[in-house]
Formats: sequence, structure tokens, C-alpha cells
Amino acid sequence: MPSSPLVLDVTVRWPSRSRDVGWSAGLDVRVTAPEGSTLADVLPLLSDVVASPAEGGAPWGGPVGAPSRVSCRGVTVPPEAVLGRAPLVHGATLVLDEPSRQSVAVSAPLDVVVVAGPDAGRRIPLTSDGVVIGRSAGLGLSLSDERLSRRHARISLSDSGFRLTDLSSTNGTRCGAKTLADSGTVDFDGSQLIAIGNTLLRLERAIGPAASTLPRGDGRIAVNRSPHTRPPELSVTVTAPTPPTPPRRGRIPWLAAALPVPFAGLLAMFFGPQMLAFALLSPLMLIGNVLGDRWGGRREYARELAAYETDLGVRRDEFETLRRLEREQRWRNLPDPAMVLDIATGPGTRLWERRRGAPDVGRVRLGVGDLATRTTWASRNNSGVEQPSSTATLTDLPVE
Repeated sequence: MPSSPLVLDVTVRWPSRSRDVGWSAGLDVRVTAPEGSTLADVLPLLSDVVASPAEGGAPWGGPVGAPSRVSCRGVTVPPEAVLGRAPLVHGATLVLDEPSRQSVAVSAPLDVVVVAGPDAGRRIPLTSDGVVIGRSAGLGLSLSDERLSRRHARISLSDSGFRLTDLSSTNGTRCGAKTLADSGTVDFDGSQLIAIGNTLLRLERAIGPAASTLPRGDGRIAVNRSPHTRPPELSVTVTAPTPPTPPRRGRIPWLAAALPVPFAGLLAMFFGPQMLAFALLSPLMLIGNVLGDRWGGRREYARELAAYETDLGVRRDEFETLRRLEREQRWRNLPDPAMVLDIATGPGTRLWERRRGAPDVGRVRLGVGDLATRTTWASRNNSGVEQPSSTATLTDLPVE
């Protein structure tokens, strides 16, 4: 029984003749061929389909006929490549006569990602050498934002996390709520948004390694989808410790201390001056006890205040950590369309991480703005009564 033909849908692109346009938009082509066919078998037909007879030649500027090179994702596809097997599978983009380019694969745990601006979606690994951003950044991240300087800013690693340096830019650099001075630097933890010109940058984890795949031989690839557990969106309130109560200033009972003095004078007249000395010990002991209580209360209050400030610092660190985690979770849960495209063209470990019927299906980021935070701070008065927490906002959050 003869086997059914193989059917593939691919996109074919070629260099544009126009100097203003680097590449053509491409042409979607459906290829139908017997099983076991190779690229060499169908390449002349692909060339005939995309050729333009009105121009008297191939659209990529060469003579009509098979192109000299076919590439997919920058890698040359050999003529003996079999249809239906990687990279000649459903959805592949084939580039005709793409110029060969030597590139070194660079990977890093974090990427510098453009999350807003004319080049939204661009990303580059943050290596140990750092990344320079600007309109002409060389080996760094070159962007088309007209408000950027040629070398605008630099992001590098530091002992405490990351460091942002303004490279004497014209329109300045902002990291979170802090605006850098000319040629200034600031260390940050990586959760802040970086604003340069009309562009917003952010540090994000790399898309990740490729998912486990198995070619089926019919133009499709079986992907082992990684499990995805979406953490719940919890509202957390961090309560400040109760401040210590200042000590009450004990008053010296001068009247009670002075009462024994007249009686001591009377006794001294009959029994001698020794009785006056003994009588004066009682007021002195009374005054000494009051002063001792004052000094002891102050020392005890100082110890309680030091413990309170230590506990308060721990709670504030916890509060800032929760706000940072909330920011990271919101950015991860709302990818922008460019990130969705990167995930879809994988196959990476995040491919199809959203299941049908899940609450996050179809949710994408459309902009950046200030939103109410789910992490709030509540204070206490000296009596331990919790004060109502005010509604705070987080800046530079993804808006859907």
C-alpha cells in the first residue's frame, strides 16, 4: 500500500533588492512530497515559486534557479536534509542565499531585555564583561531609539549584585526611582526597571535550555512539556513590631524627704548632733532610690529600643524582599508579545507552559505603569494596637 505524501508548511525568505529593507517579508509555501524526499528534490520548485518573472530573475538578485545556500536560524541546511526531519519541519523559516556570518554563541543566566521602546523584545546575555547599551554600542546592545546616546549606559556585575553606569549620556539614565548623575553609577539588585531615552530595560532570566524533543519524521516534533506550577497571587501584610514605651520620669517626693528634718533637729537638741546625722539618712535613701529607678528605667528603655530597631530592620528587609518577589512574579506572569514569540519559536522549557482553562491563558503585558501592591505594611502604636495599613503602589509594573 503506497504511503501518503508528506505535507509541510514553511516560510521562504530572501534578501531584498532595496537598500532600505534588509529582508523580504517572506512567502508561505505548502510543500507536498513523497516520504524520504530531500531539500535538493524540492529546492528548484521552491525557487520557481518565489521567483518573479516580471523582474527577469530571482527576487534575491541572482539568476533563476536553485540558490547557492539555504539556511534555517542562521545554520546552513545541507541539500541531503530529509523533509519532515529537523530543521525541515512544519513552521520552519528557510532563508535563500543568506550571507554566511560567524557568530560566537554566548550564554549567561540573565539577559538584558528591552521591555518597552522602539526595539521591544530585543535581548542580549549579561556576561562577566558587562553590556553597553546605546545607538552604536559595538558588541553590546545597539538600539534605534533616537533619544539614546551612541554609548548611553553600561550594565555590569558587582560584588553586591549589579551596577549601572551612565556613560555621559545626553538624556540621562534612571534606575528604579533613582536618577543617575552624569557619569554616575548605582548598584542595584536586578529587580528595578532601567529607563534610558524612550526605552525601558530589565534583567530577566534567560529563556532556558531547549526542551526534550523527539522528531516524528512526518514534519512534526514531539515536545516533552515541562510541568508549570503558577504560584498563587497572595496578599501579604507585614506588621511592624510594637515600639517600647518610654519610661515615666519618677518625681522626687521632696515633702516626704523634708518631714524628718525638723524632728531630727529637735532630737539633736536633747541627745546630741549624732541624732541629726542619723535622721538625715532617711531622706538621702529616699532620693537615692528615686534617682536609681530613673537611671535603671533609662537603661532598660535603651535595651528595649535597640531590640525594637533590630526587629524593625528585619521586618523592613522582609517587606522589601516580598515586594521584590512580587515584582518578579508579576513580570514573569505577564510576558510581552515579543517574549511570547521567543517562547513559541523555541522549543524551550517554557513552551506550552500554560494549559487550557488555566487563569493565565491569554494574559500578556501591554504596557508599564504604577499599580497597587499586594504587599502592605502595617504599624503598631505603643499599646500594641495595629494601625490600618495604607494602600501603597509599586512603580514600573507590567500592565495587561
